[in-house]
Amino acid sequence: MVLIVNNTVINIFKEPSINSERISQAKIGEPLKELKFEGDFVYVRSLDKYEGWVIRKGLPHYDSIRDFFGEVVLTFKDPFSIVVSKPTFGPIIVPMGSFLPLVRRERKQFVVKLPNGNEAVSLRGEPSNFHNELPFKKVFRREKVLAVAKSLLNVPYLWGGTTPFGLDCSGFVQLVYRVCGYNLKRDAHLQFKQDGELVRPEEVKAGDLVFFSTEHEEIDHVAMIVSKEEIVHSTKKYNKVVEEGLERLKKYIVGYKTIL
Repeated sequence: MVLIVNNTVINIFKEPSINSERISQAKIGEPLKELKFEGDFVYVRSLDKYEGWVIRKGLPHYDSIRDFFGEVVLTFKDPFSIVVSKPTFGPIIVPMGSFLPLVRRERKQFVVKLPNGNEAVSLRGEPSNFHNELPFKKVFRREKVLAVAKSLLNVPYLWGGTTPFGLDCSGFVQLVYRVCGYNLKRDAHLQFKQDGELVRPEEVKAGDLVFFSTEHEEIDHVAMIVSKEEIVHSTKKYNKVVEEGLERLKKYIVGYKTIL
């Protein structure tokens, strides 16, 4: 049994309480696997295998991921897209990294299915066959990955954030790589342990990741390489996604990894 996110974005909590820490988020259309229940909350596993608590009310149930998505989906790569729901014709914001079942095409429009079963019309998006849980087509050009990253400049910093409404450091690199076809882990220390391959500093290229330990022994920050002396990242220091020189953080570097 899976739940499908029915709002633009929902919070994933550490504990079954709205007063608990937000540890991640899930986007509209994202499937969440049910694991257990407690009161008004359900413990779920998201696409990146991250687990936490979400509010149960209003999340449609489907027997399987395939039952909802079918064979073809529409992927959304712009920071924000608008779909217009039928029959109410109300606008719905769809954030970058989302995907919805593609029902049909009508001239220059795409008709998608919303989690509540209604249809909606979109002028933007990229059709993709749904053969796995992450239907975005893989991008191998580093300049393209970097362009996606820079499209998120000035997005506010948000602890636990995974959308262009607000991003934390690992949510930022996870989102960039997600729309480029790579399913990274949620937290910086998990990305360092489980994603990509280690590279030496002299081998680093644009689009690679650099990991830091700024306050603790464990890795607690990640950024994307722009050049050997520049990075782009979501940082609490500036409270947003910025491009800056690497010099300020050099002493905290733990290692570099390449995903491409």
